[in-house]
Amino acid sequence: MEYKNSSLLSAQKKPSLFDNTYLMMAIIFFISWALASVYEEAVQIRFLMERIKTHQSILTGTAGSPYRYRLLVVVGLGMITKALAGFMEYPKAFQLTYSGYMLCCLFALFSGMYLFFTRFFSRRLSFFGILYVAGTIPITFGEHFFQPWSFLEAVFFMLALQWIYDKRHVLLIPLIIIAALNRETAAMIPILFLCAHYSTGSDEYGVKRFEKGSLGWFAVYFIVWAGVTIGLRYLCGYTEHEFTFSDNFAFNKQHLLTSLKNNVVFWGIFGYFAVRGYWYAPVFFRRTALLIPIYCGLIFCYAYWPEVRVFVMLYPVFVPLALSYIAEKYEV
Repeated sequence: MEYKNSSLLSAQKKPSLFDNTYLMMAIIFFISWALASVYEEAVQIRFLMERIKTHQSILTGTAGSPYRYRLLVVVGLGMITKALAGFMEYPKAFQLTYSGYMLCCLFALFSGMYLFFTRFFSRRLSFFGILYVAGTIPITFGEHFFQPWSFLEAVFFMLALQWIYDKRHVLLIPLIIIAALNRETAAMIPILFLCAHYSTGSDEYGVKRFEKGSLGWFAVYFIVWAGVTIGLRYLCGYTEHEFTFSDNFAFNKQHLLTSLKNNVVFWGIFGYFAVRGYWYAPVFFRRTALLIPIYCGLIFCYAYWPEVRVFVMLYPVFVPLALSYIAEKYEV
């Protein structure tokens, strides 16, 4: 069967898939769904009873530090789980709730980063960056059985990055409050703000300075974060941290090969591109890149090195550096 005006149609230029935002969001959604399903099989189903136990200990205030104070996800999803449990068995309701939550987190993170990156790079290159994130994020699914706040933390961090760029200073206050209820590492948002306002050049005296007014906003943000963090410990009851620095060091010493493998897979070739792309990147991303050594230094001292999950929040910061290098050197 021949179509009318077939020769005319073939001569017309086809629209670019990347120009259709709805289709791009649909593609990103199904990528997120696939990864959420992988996480469900690898973590949520495998450690279901352990996850329920930890979830309940946080709700009842008997969990150790710092888990006792990470209330946002557990309380919010606890209410949804309780509602669903009226129609199905509690373990099934729990699994369904957390699986849906993981899908929402991944879609929000990927779509948010994609839309933000397109403000600096082509849609094609921005999507390429999201594909790299989607390809490496499964390495963060290991080495834990209940850390739901980490992926929401990355979403908050991505929002903070966008609002800092748009100079929506007031909006950062409620964001920091909510993020601090999620995890104590919300302290990185005020530091990110400060990095974004640190001049990469020097004044007439050869001194690098912070932009006018930035130190005042930083003080406000830090006070807000500290107020929420201290308030949680007062209301929930103070308890000693479950793991000491010596415990962390002993664990990391025993798992050096796993740490090396996980970090190489996570940072990968984009880590190399990010280092090379620093000088090609927009000024905003060169400034926010200052957070990377600060955060990695803290992780080196206080975290388990095999758990590269803690670096998920850095995707919105280091991926643009890598994209800057690719945009400068290659045709995509």
